Amino acid sequence: MLGYDIGVITGALESLEDDWGTLDGVTRGFIVAALPLGQAPGALTGGYISDRYGRLRGVFLQCVFYIIGGIILASAPNVEMLLLGRFVVGVGVGVSVSSNVPWMSESCPTNRRGSVTSFYELMVTIGVLLGYIEFYIMKDSESGWRYMFLLSCVLAGTFFFFTPQPPPPTI
Repeated sequence: MLGYDIGVITGALESLEDDWGTLDGVTRGFIVAALPLGQAPGALTGGYISDRYGRLRGVFLQCVFYIIGGIILASAPNVEMLLLGRFVVGVGVGVSVSSNVPWMSESCPTNRRGSVTSFYELMVTIGVLLGYIEFYIMKDSESGWRYMFLLSCVLAGTFFFFTPQPPPPTI
């Protein structure tokens, strides 16, 4: 999800300007920066929740933030709501960083943990690529940016419903 959100914002800003007119550099910067601003509180709370209530609950929480943020983004009537949506998605990203990698490492044999957790970085890169592909597909659609953000809800919902519980810790 992190990679998709990084990749999709580039195309979404172009498509957004087709609907709302040209955005100045400061506004574009705030829209992009709202996501990493949400990461800090997400990482701080996500680590606590993941440790206290389990990795899977951290993964579920991240999905909830992604879905809520995606809905806010897809339905945003103005820049302020777009900023709020990006911030909420950023909180989900922060939670994901503190829950996904531990969940992945606990879901595999100890001798495979290094390669499995490095797979996370590969998936971030593939997510960026998917965001660019989504833009290419939607670039000529009316309000295509809304569909780009809405797809993140579908991805998060899939992740929410199909993520298995990791086995008991072996450490």
